[in-house]
Amino acid sequence: MRSRAPAWLSSQPIAHRGLHDGERAENSLAAFEAAVEHGYAIELDVHHTRAGELLVFHDDDLARMTGEAGPVDALERGASADLRLRPGGEAVPTLAQALAHVRGRAPIVLDLKSKRRPGALERAVAATIAGYRGALALQSYQPFALAELRRLAPARTRGLLVSDFRDAQLAPHERFALANALLSPLARPHYVAWELRCLPSLPAGVLRRLGLPLVAWTIADPAALARAHAVADNVIFEGVRP
Repeated sequence: MRSRAPAWLSSQPIAHRGLHDGERAENSLAAFEAAVEHGYAIELDVHHTRAGELLVFHDDDLARMTGEAGPVDALERGASADLRLRPGGEAVPTLAQALAHVRGRAPIVLDLKSKRRPGALERAVAATIAGYRGALALQSYQPFALAELRRLAPARTRGLLVSDFRDAQLAPHERFALANALLSPLARPHYVAWELRCLPSLPAGVLRRLGLPLVAWTIADPAALARAHAVADNVIFEGVRP
C-alpha cells in the first residue's frame, strides 16, 4: 500500500476543530482564523442535515455547543442561522462558509460524520469541495465512506480514523475490524489517524511501514504530545501548542 499523502500531513500540526479556547468556540470561523494565524492546519467536522445543508459541527446533538435541544441532522433549511456557538456567540458555519473563510491559507482536514452506509453526506461534500483549490484532506471512521469518496473525489487525500471503539455500539467482529484497520484495502487511505491511547499498535506500525503517515489524536497535554512524537508522524491537538 503506497501513499501519496501531501507533506503537510506529516509536518504541520493540526488544530482539532480549529484553535479554540475560552473565547473562541470549536468549529467556529474565529477558531479557524486563529489556527491560520499560528501556522497550523485545521481539522473540522461536517454534518449533513435533513434539509441538505453541510454544517461544521462535531456533536450529533446541539445541546453542548448551542444550548438548544435536538439532533443536528434533523435541522430544517435555514434553522442553523439562528443557532449561536458557545462561547463567542458565532453562528454555526456551513462547510462552504468555512472553505471561503480559510481560502487556502491553511490545510484543512474534513472529518465526515458518516453513517455506516455512505450516501448523501459524501455526495454533498464531494460537490462542495470540487472547486476548492486549497490543501484539503477527507477523513472518516467508516471505510465504506472512504471508498465512496475515492469514487466521488479521487484526486483528494483520504484518511482513515481509528480508535478502539470501546464506547461504540458495534458487534464484536465489527469492533475488531475497525480497531485494527482491517478494511484499509477497501478504504485505500493515504494516511491513518489513530487515537493516541491505542498506540503503539501492530496494525498502525504495519501501515506506517507501508508508507502511510501516522497522525495521533487528540493530543491535549505536554505529556501526550511527547508520547505522540515518539510513535507518530504528526498530531491533531487541542489545549496544548506543539
